[in-house]
Amino acid sequence: MSFEGHYQFLCKNGHLFSKDCWIGDPWEKQHICPSCKSGAAWWTLIDETNGPGIYDDEGNLIDANKYPGQIDLEVEESAVACQCDKCGNTHISKPARYKIPENGGHKINQTTN
Repeated sequence: MSFEGHYQFLCKNGHLFSKDCWIGDPWEKQHICPSCKSGAAWWTLIDETNGPGIYDDEGNLIDANKYPGQIDLEVEESAVACQCDKCGNTHISKPARYKIPENGGHKINQTTN
């Protein structure tokens, strides 16, 4: 059986972005936010191998809708969307910003950016 999942990152400005689990260890290199180009400040690994379902040590189901490693993020500023005059599609003009969790996940000590 193979491992399936992805890393979730928050940059120092609170923008959320993801990368495939096969990037290697997330602390080995600087991960750059596609929205603002700042470095990652926090990460978590979401395990999607066996689908959703978080269990306690005794095997009791805690949350059927969450994946192991998934953390509820608190929105600090909602995304802003606009509708294109040319094509009529809705676009995100400003991405949402999230608070970096105090509990859960892993903070990244930044020396640059």
